[in-house]
Amino acid sequence: MTSLLALIVALSGTAVAARLIDGGDVRNNSLTGKDVKNLKGADVTNQSLGGADISNGSLGTGKFSSSIPAARVTDSDGQSIDTGVVETLNFDSERYDTANMHDNSTNNFRLTAPVTGIYAVTGQVGWDTANDTRRALLLRKNGSTDIAIEQAGAVLGDANVQELTTQVQLQEGDYVEARVLMVSGTTPLNIFKSNEFSPEFSMTWLAPGP
Repeated sequence: MTSLLALIVALSGTAVAARLIDGGDVRNNSLTGKDVKNLKGADVTNQSLGGADISNGSLGTGKFSSSIPAARVTDSDGQSIDTGVVETLNFDSERYDTANMHDNSTNNFRLTAPVTGIYAVTGQVGWDTANDTRRALLLRKNGSTDIAIEQAGAVLGDANVQELTTQVQLQEGDYVEARVLMVSGTTPLNIFKSNEFSPEFSMTWLAPGP
């Protein structure tokens, strides 16, 4: 009798192990980030993990927010731009960088994708006052492919600010850079330093992509 009972228990355990564990097997708030730190996408295929499985705060943004690739960088000083030359902007200071997307000294003009996916990229620059200039702000991928361009003429007597945002699909290791071109006008013209908006360069992972 004892042997039969042991056999039934053993077989029951095998059946439970073989059955897919779903949200009903996890009590509210019992699963923490530590418990799933090695969980990969392949472990939750076919939408087996849904919104109902992480409801009631059992898995909140605090568990994964630090791992979302995002960086915003700036430069400690203004940069002087000559007429007719496309110049790459340098950024020697990080406001934040969650996934080693930027280096303050080596290739500091780059924001590099740590994982494949769709990213939002934004560049912001402010130009010193000039009366006759026309300028462009460009976002470029891997040093050769322009992914967004914005051109503007000067507003007479005022400093001029440009901002350009786009979305782009990047492979792991791809990088983007911000470039400027002063098409015409006084040379050189400075991009001025202003806290929080000039010059600024940012990139944030949005989704895995197709």
